[in-house]
Amino acid sequence: MVGVNEISFSFFGLHVVVQSDAPRYLDLFARLYPRAISAPRPASDFTFQILTGSRNLFGAPAVVIGDDVYPFLISPPRLDYIHSLVLEALQQRLTSHFVIDAGVVSRCG
Repeated sequence: MVGVNEISFSFFGLHVVVQSDAPRYLDLFARLYPRAISAPRPASDFTFQILTGSRNLFGAPAVVIGDDVYPFLISPPRLDYIHSLVLEALQQRLTSHFVIDAGVVSRCG
């Protein structure tokens, strides 16, 4: 794919590679997971692509996760929607941890 960049990070032991033709989505993951970003690309356990241009294999903006393709109904795709798709896919592949939303954690009672 022409014009595609990538970022890699570790997510509870999974080595993840995010590829996109739009830098704003790579920036999102760099901001969300700054301590997990890896400079050298490790062997990837999980790769997904965020394709925002219409000149790709699918002819429309989409997120590709494994064999699944999620086309976007709005353009440009919302950052929170993409993050939710990716996070859900990562959580389904985790076998070493149980992930919960910090909103359900109580501190000091």
